[in-house]
Amino acid sequence: MEQRRRRPTEEQWLQVKGLIRRHYLANDMHLRDLTALLRGKGLPITKAQLEYKLKGWKMSKNIDDKAWKFIDHTIKKRKRRGKDSEVIHCGKRVKPSTVDKETNRHRDVSIFARSAPGMWYRKLGTVVGAV
Repeated sequence: MEQRRRRPTEEQWLQVKGLIRRHYLANDMHLRDLTALLRGKGLPITKAQLEYKLKGWKMSKNIDDKAWKFIDHTIKKRKRRGKDSEVIHCGKRVKPSTVDKETNRHRDVSIFARSAPGMWYRKLGTVVGAV
């Protein structure tokens, strides 16, 4: 007869939460290596269970599109007020070069916003140029 694996209890998860945070986020460990480490510590988990818990704890290495747009908006707003900004994601400071690259990449740029600095106008049915 096949043995079934017991699911870890919430208490067991909470005992290793700090360890998971340190290895996954700070040390940049892969999920398969982290599951092997936790199994070695006596916590029988699968990669899918670990992914589910990480999502529930809102621990991720990546920042999604919506968050980058919010970060871009917030940085621009603070810059207008004369303040500098730093981005910290899951306890790690994001390099300014990465912030610039990603905010430019995820910026919502419409056709009208692209032409805003020099508005185009029509004169007698032909496009004349930028103002």
